Amino acid sequence: MNGLACATFFGFYMMYKYLFLWQFQQSESNETGGLFYPKAMQHVFVGLYINQVCMLPHVAVSIADFFLLSFRGIGLLVCPILVVKERRQADYDTGSCRYGSLDPFHGE
Repeated sequence: MNGLACATFFGFYMMYKYLFLWQFQQSESNETGGLFYPKAMQHVFVGLYINQVCMLPHVAVSIADFFLLSFRGIGLLVCPILVVKERRQADYDTGSCRYGSLDPFHGE
């Protein structure tokens, strides 16, 4: 095993040890109960939408002969995603998710 591999494993060990100790030294008031996950998923979906909007001109230019067909194809891909996303957002806003209330401080 070479020195670079040893240094890397030592660095990973120190990082893991620090994060492990840091996690257990946090107070209970910092716990969110997983409420950041829906927000993170919303950011992922928004990023995907922006990606598709930015890729649309690239696709249109690359196949200029079939621009109309290409535009319809992307529309057929984006529309179901938007419908599902809006449905999930509406469920989240009303609190009627399959898994119950998303607020850990107000029980069911």
